Amino acid sequence: MELLHIKSCTSSQDKELSGYFENVISSLDIYNVFNPSFYCDENVKIFAFRAILKGSKELSSFISIEDQKCRSIKNISTDFHKELGSICLIDPKIAQINGDFYITFNSGWMPKGNDIFIMKIYPEMESPKRILYKNRQKQERNWAFFSEQGDIYALYWLNPLRILKVGRINPKTWEMEEYYSEKEKNNEFPKDLTIGTQLSKLNNKYYFVGHKKIYLWRKKIYF
Repeated sequence: MELLHIKSCTSSQDKELSGYFENVISSLDIYNVFNPSFYCDENVKIFAFRAILKGSKELSSFISIEDQKCRSIKNISTDFHKELGSICLIDPKIAQINGDFYITFNSGWMPKGNDIFIMKIYPEMESPKRILYKNRQKQERNWAFFSEQGDIYALYWLNPLRILKVGRINPKTWEMEEYYSEKEKNNEFPKDLTIGTQLSKLNNKYYFVGHKKIYLWRKKIYF
């Protein structure tokens, strides 16, 4: 296993996609919409994003699902924060696992350490599961989940490359174990490159957007 190539991102306008997304958010009383994650085909359109409800100062995480039957929109922050014991639920990202669709999200920065969650959302919705990994960092953000031949994995770290595997699935948790880990860093790749999106498979290769984080005037900026 190895990371093969890094390429700079360019931009292009997909008016059909952006127009659809604008239609989705127009039905909500929200502002400051950002960080969209999406999957679209002829059968289903799924969007996950963050925004602020008007009259509030807190960010919420939303998922919109539309198939040939209906469209439904859920605010996972208000629906699940009490159940999960978290003040905020952020960074929702869509992942396709064994043909079904999930979102992964986290509980933001917490003094005692935060939590990573995975939640099946389509074709049926299930309750969120907490991700357990004994060698995790105190504060975690984006893991990229994927499946191969029925097994479930997570891209955990880029340099050195580390991949985890789901060892046990319980009613409320997924337990992760070490699957692959390089011992040394790859000098051809930035040391501070981090995972920005979930993985997308094309021609038996996985692609994702990574980002480089810098601090400027005490603010985080991502490239």
